[in-house]
Amino acid sequence: MGVRGSSVLAMLVLGGISAETETEGILGTTPTPFEYGDNKAIGLKCGRYVSRIGPKEPPSQACCQSLEGADIPCLCQYFTIYALLFSLEKGVYVRLHVEVPSLVCEDCYKRVIAEFMKQAKIPGFRPGKKVPESILISYVGSQNVQKATIESILRRTLSHAMTSVTGRALQESVRIVTKFSEMEETYSSLGSLGYDVLVDIAPEIKWIPDNNAYKNLKIVVEMDSDIDAHTASEQEFRRRYKSIGALKVVTDRATGWRCCCP
Repeated sequence: MGVRGSSVLAMLVLGGISAETETEGILGTTPTPFEYGDNKAIGLKCGRYVSRIGPKEPPSQACCQSLEGADIPCLCQYFTIYALLFSLEKGVYVRLHVEVPSLVCEDCYKRVIAEFMKQAKIPGFRPGKKVPESILISYVGSQNVQKATIESILRRTLSHAMTSVTGRALQESVRIVTKFSEMEETYSSLGSLGYDVLVDIAPEIKWIPDNNAYKNLKIVVEMDSDIDAHTASEQEFRRRYKSIGALKVVTDRATGWRCCCP
């Protein structure tokens, strides 16, 4: 399984991350290159945000404006997406690797705890009232809290990751290939999360204006069954017409006429 050389996306930068290699394009888009040190980086414009290049860069204004008033903070400065474009015989797919740091994971954890606190009915505490976190985790179960946190992280970051293939991703082709158990182990040990996503994309179709390509072109036309039947009936009619064309009528004899075949 090889990588298509001219279309490899080496790195998609979502704020605060330096570039690594030079690329020609990102999945059919035409991004604007930015000079950074000895390498070239790509600032990708999409419908959701405009990515920024270089360390210590603030989150883009377009991103913050699009999320203004929403119940989630701007994430474009927090997590990084690495993407590689692979070409197969039967299609093209993209493998995205998403790195979510502890800052985002901690925020998702707090939201999960707040949601459990609203729904859990713990003896000795009124519904909806604040419960000590240790008591809540003991009642709900630390494993359930961890799984809910990971699911919250995936829901929150996957949509951002998919903006890199907006317009080309095939419906219902997105699949997380990292095992959930591996994500649990990473989250419990490091407090951060990383996962891989595969998504099928529509292959790029190009028109090649080469006049010589049509000189040796051969076209085979298959006749329809109705046309074949009509042609066969006409041939049978001509055959029968020829077979009776030699008949002669004799009128100079008293016995009437007779057929004289040559």
